[in-house]
Amino acid sequence: LNFYTATRYSQVKPLVVRIDEVGRAEAVQYDATVYHVGNDHRYHSRIVETMRRHPGIAVFHDLALQDFFLGLARERQDMRLYLDEMRVCHGEKERSLAEEYLRRGSLPPHVAVPLSFPLNCRLARDAEGIVTHSEWACARLQATAPSVPTKRINMPVLGGPTVDSNYKDNAGPVSLASFGLITPGKGIEQVLRVLAM
Repeated sequence: LNFYTATRYSQVKPLVVRIDEVGRAEAVQYDATVYHVGNDHRYHSRIVETMRRHPGIAVFHDLALQDFFLGLARERQDMRLYLDEMRVCHGEKERSLAEEYLRRGSLPPHVAVPLSFPLNCRLARDAEGIVTHSEWACARLQATAPSVPTKRINMPVLGGPTVDSNYKDNAGPVSLASFGLITPGKGIEQVLRVLAM
């Protein structure tokens, strides 16, 4: 599998299909299927289910999928969805530990350290190719699924105006953006503290 960037978009004629309309006969007629995988089960559960039936290129927007599998298991009231993924990716010992905590009504300790227990190995190993947006995530997924071609491709975001190191001397407000869920791991609080100095 070769990853490339098309120099002329007119040469690429993608077909966009609703994920719940993809059947087996239909899936095999395409040259490639690209799935965008994220950590929110509300938006990505059908993508993951379809990807398992019809493997393709997985674009990992999130490396750790703890919240995805735990949220999906809770929503469907079937904790096996989470526990089975824990067993496949991190072994029976970690699965049993997670089950013990859940049985007591507590969060498994794995949830607090999602990068140590990312629950991404089955999706990564079953993919035909992997795309990430950082070298760090690319290296982690290459180690997880060494036989799957993996490539970092920059996010298609155009650069805007930059702020130099003397931003306090510049007139006008500073604009910041943080996309996705507001979680402690994003470091938003730390960024705001530094900017307030």
